[in-house]
Amino acid sequence: MDILPLAHPHDHLARHFLSNVDLAADFLRNYVAREVMDKLDLDRLRCESPVKVDSELVERIGDLRFSTGFKEGGPGSEIFIFFEHQSSQDRFIPFRIFDYIAASYREIRRAAGAAAKSGEIFPYPLAVVLYHGQSPWSGPLKMHELIKKHPGLPGEILDFPVYLVDLAKIPAEKIRGAPPVRALLSALRAASDRELGKRLAAILRTAAEEREEFRRKNWVRALLRYFICLEKPPGGMKGMVGMLADIFGGKEAEEMTTSLAEELIRQGEARGEARGEAKGEARGEAKGEAKAILMVLGARFGFVPADIREAVESRSDPLALEPLTVHAATCKNIMEFRVGLRQGFVQK
Repeated sequence: MDILPLAHPHDHLARHFLSNVDLAADFLRNYVAREVMDKLDLDRLRCESPVKVDSELVERIGDLRFSTGFKEGGPGSEIFIFFEHQSSQDRFIPFRIFDYIAASYREIRRAAGAAAKSGEIFPYPLAVVLYHGQSPWSGPLKMHELIKKHPGLPGEILDFPVYLVDLAKIPAEKIRGAPPVRALLSALRAASDRELGKRLAAILRTAAEEREEFRRKNWVRALLRYFICLEKPPGGMKGMVGMLADIFGGKEAEEMTTSLAEELIRQGEARGEARGEAKGEARGEAKGEAKAILMVLGARFGFVPADIREAVESRSDPLALEPLTVHAATCKNIMEFRVGLRQGFVQK
């Protein structure tokens, strides 16, 4: 059975590591402005569920929200930190973060209801963008950069602090932090440089510096999964066993590689089944749509020629059949319907 690649492998890896509050706090201390981090109580950092805004953003799984407070704050001192991971440049990143913040605030407003008597009910928002594209980031990071300017009116509106961590500007030898954080950032950087295979052994050794055994294996497995989803391992699974044997020993390396392969195969089968179900539903909808079209034609004109019946029933996309349904109900005669069918009311 082939191993199907994960969708959004970069997001999977970033979320797998940074949803751990210890690693997230270490990342923040090392890569976000010290004058800001010194004000926050990162010992109280808590990972929240990813913010879901709409059908487009729900598919993004690398985005995380954390909450904490200020070191010298009392009630109302809560702060939200929004993590956004980017493997490519997106000039609308400020707007996406703005959507995340607004969605979080709507949740708070619904939960507070009439009990929200004070005007200061929303946590202070900070955004962190982890970017590992091939070239340095050059797009906007502030909302006011996306808004038309007008003379005499305030320019910096709808803004919130955004801190960019641009791995394209950080040399590999300058990557710092706890071993798992260094391994994560090194892997993302190496993938962008198309050198992940070349650097993988060193990255795995870095992750293996984690002292706690379960966590060490967890980080290594995540990095191996990431690599397998991006590249074909040289030497296949035997090559992976040899690489891990230097870290864990031969027997443990073989067990880890085998279990990882089985896990990826199961995930691939599950995704394949889901895709098959979706295709099956689409075919069913198309079949029903085609039947309705033929019934309309039969009711209006008394018969449906075999060539038209065959052409309509051969279509498998229900959305592409919708214009033809309207055409069947409005055409003057069967010949006009045939002309419309040939001229591309639907595509095969």
